[in-house]
Amino acid sequence: MKISIALFLLFFAASISYCGGKVNESLLSNGSKLIHREIKTAPLATVQVFFKTGIGYEEKSNAGISYFTHMLLFQGTTSMDAAKLSEEIESIGGNVASDIAYDYSYAGITLLSENFDKACSLLSDILTNPAFENDEIEKERYNILASLEARKDRIFNSANDLFLEKFYGPENPYSWPETGKKETISKIKRDDILKWHKEHYTSDGMIVVIFGDIDFETARKSAEKYFGIIAATKGGAKMTKGGGTYAGEHVQRNKKFNQAFIMIGYPSPEIHDHSFAPLKLLNSYLGGRMTGKLFMELREEMGLAYEVSSFYPTRTCTSRFVVYMGLDKKNTEKAKKRIYEIIEEIKQKPIEKKELDETKKYVKGVYLMDHQTVSKQAWYCGWWEIMGKGYAYDDEYMRVLSKLTPGDLKNAANMVFGERPLQVECIPE
Repeated sequence: MKISIALFLLFFAASISYCGGKVNESLLSNGSKLIHREIKTAPLATVQVFFKTGIGYEEKSNAGISYFTHMLLFQGTTSMDAAKLSEEIESIGGNVASDIAYDYSYAGITLLSENFDKACSLLSDILTNPAFENDEIEKERYNILASLEARKDRIFNSANDLFLEKFYGPENPYSWPETGKKETISKIKRDDILKWHKEHYTSDGMIVVIFGDIDFETARKSAEKYFGIIAATKGGAKMTKGGGTYAGEHVQRNKKFNQAFIMIGYPSPEIHDHSFAPLKLLNSYLGGRMTGKLFMELREEMGLAYEVSSFYPTRTCTSRFVVYMGLDKKNTEKAKKRIYEIIEEIKQKPIEKKELDETKKYVKGVYLMDHQTVSKQAWYCGWWEIMGKGYAYDDEYMRVLSKLTPGDLKNAANMVFGERPLQVECIPE
């Protein structure tokens, strides 16, 4: 009960502390959107740019090129090398963040607001004038190939890679790791990277987010000056939808691992579906935390698991709801039986209201703790916007979760868990 009260108080305090001023929006001359919020609690500002591109826009023949390209953005521009770029960012007290995902990419700088214009200038240079020097390309290629090789040493990755290939099918970008594949990364040339950058880092669907101690007019002028210059040329592949088998059983035997690993997954709705929020809450109830039902039963009470959890990734195309478990080989059948029993129980009987309320408080606490910095507040608004829900959903999301009932979760469970799952097992020889 003490934990619940603490999380409620955190929710109340955080709701007040991170609101700041109203959100302003404007269109730049190239058609991209500016989202701005003035927050004067500290002399800090963040500028972040989201692009509608990512791994989901690749093709099988160039798997990994989006990650490859994005990682090279901060390795120097046509006007300064990587060392000079780092020096310039540090000189203004800047902190850089970037990410390349399946449905989007973004890059941003958070810094003292007095250096805001300089930050916009640097970020614009990074995004529009990357050098893509051959030496840096080969360094990054080496790093990516090394990471792909290292994946083989983790049983979760081994099971997940097999699961994704069977679930989505080998032609779907959702089926391969963010870093791509060894055979394609080895063949990507500088011209391929230049072409990808030109076609995908465009203003089509681009979102510029500016939060912090910056007024709207200053933000608008800087956004226009530095990011309104990004071209509006469309290009590149469209996202691939569907594919794969979605169901069946696949066993992989491997001498490398001493433990077994199970993944049981169901095709699940994308972000715009009405079941998105109930499934997010159901995931937290089942396995998204240390006190989730799967952890408490299969590990704490039955002692069957080394690790056990679930996940439901946010996607703009078909997602998956996956239960996974690392365990001793001899416990595999017993563990699978109990997992399917738990899933059936959730389909047949609504979750207790007390348990649901505790899950809601946990989710709200984590969500709001993650909003305590200007940079994360900006990121969430930009992320919801680029994913198609709109920046206002950042506030709406908590209200939606708070209204969900045990019946809502039961209905969502029946919709998703009513299908035959895909089951993958990694078994030591």
